[in-house]
Amino acid sequence: MMLPSPGVAHYTVDGDETIVAAAEQVAPGDVPPGLDAAVLDAVPRALVVRLEGGDLAGIQAAWQGLMREVERRGLRPVGTCREVYHQTPHDGGRWVVDLQQPVA
Repeated sequence: MMLPSPGVAHYTVDGDETIVAAAEQVAPGDVPPGLDAAVLDAVPRALVVRLEGGDLAGIQAAWQGLMREVERRGLRPVGTCREVYHQTPHDGGRWVVDLQQPVA
């Protein structure tokens, strides 16, 4: 059963590698065969920027701007960064995506 929640992509740095995953939120026990369940831990603090538009052409620049702001504020990126997809053109609208960088 699909929950009425946004899709999520997340990126975890592991040494010199980056692990990328994309997911839809599902009820416990409803994970489709062949896929793995994962739970992203809550984070106490993050900087967030919202990207809105007809396409995702600006997502790289938005991430770069977010990371510059982390640095400007004297913060340190920690943990798994996320993209939360509140709306997509597949929903009949435009892209509305929150870029979230946990910080310390």
